Amino acid sequence: MNLEQETRYLINKYDVHAHKNLGQNFLINEDSIIAMTEDVTKNDTIIEIGPGLGTLTEVLLEKAKKVITVELDSKMCYIIKDRFKNYNNLEIINDDILNVDINKIAPSAKVVANLPYYITTSIITKLLDIDIQDIKILIQKEVADRICATPRRQRSRSNYIFSKLLCRCRNNKESKKRIFYTITKSRICNSKIKKAKKTTNRSKKRRIII
Repeated sequence: MNLEQETRYLINKYDVHAHKNLGQNFLINEDSIIAMTEDVTKNDTIIEIGPGLGTLTEVLLEKAKKVITVELDSKMCYIIKDRFKNYNNLEIINDDILNVDINKIAPSAKVVANLPYYITTSIITKLLDIDIQDIKILIQKEVADRICATPRRQRSRSNYIFSKLLCRCRNNKESKKRIFYTITKSRICNSKIKKAKKTTNRSKKRRIII
């Protein structure tokens, strides 16, 4: 059973669908999953934002020391709990990621996420301002373009300041393959963004892969 077939099975089993108002999309691209999980080790605590049906969660649970999923949709939380009830390294938080104190629940964790579209920029801003190690996310190409653009191409001065002060963007690539279950055409960006150094001694460099 491939990922598309598995997703169709889970949708039917749990009688669910992707809520566009929550920015949900069900990931079915194996290459994206491999890219997002290739650096995960048994020493890592992973925070997954918006796990949905748990396609990415399953791989993370096999590879990481602990996986903390943060999901606003209570139905999706139930699915994650039911699917992975035999795993003892899973914690589920039913809340908006913007309300969650990541530094408190998992200091120095790594973040892996297929970000909800409607609050992508807000989430990235939050992630750049906390003590985490690495960030690997899938986001819309236009969002990555705004972050990675040169000053002349930035649509606003605030976007340039955001990217200049907080991160550096490299290797900006658009995926040509189908990424999501119900979307035949999606412009999803695969880029690397490195967190810029802060002046404080206690700060660490973050790496963001989009």
